[in-house]
Amino acid sequence: MRCGRSLDALADIADGAGGDYQFLIGHGAPISHGDLTEYVGMIAASIDYVASEKAAGKSLAEIQAGGAPASWQAWESKLVPADAWIKMIFETL
Repeated sequence: MRCGRSLDALADIADGAGGDYQFLIGHGAPISHGDLTEYVGMIAASIDYVASEKAAGKSLAEIQAGGAPASWQAWESKLVPADAWIKMIFETL
């Protein structure tokens, strides 16, 4: 699973870094080590969610129509809306 390798790389960074580091995860302000750990958890949960929906036989459109679980909503942005995030994951599974 291609998205799993990216997740593993982020998890390795979070595990190997000290708590005093700041991280840039793309667009936006730097985040703390705790924030990075939460981000890694959100990505893992996102992959698990989309994988389970896909394994249940749902199409990309059906998963997108269901929207993002409430636990993702704090991470959703205009840059990567939930339907685009779901598509990126779906296509890598």
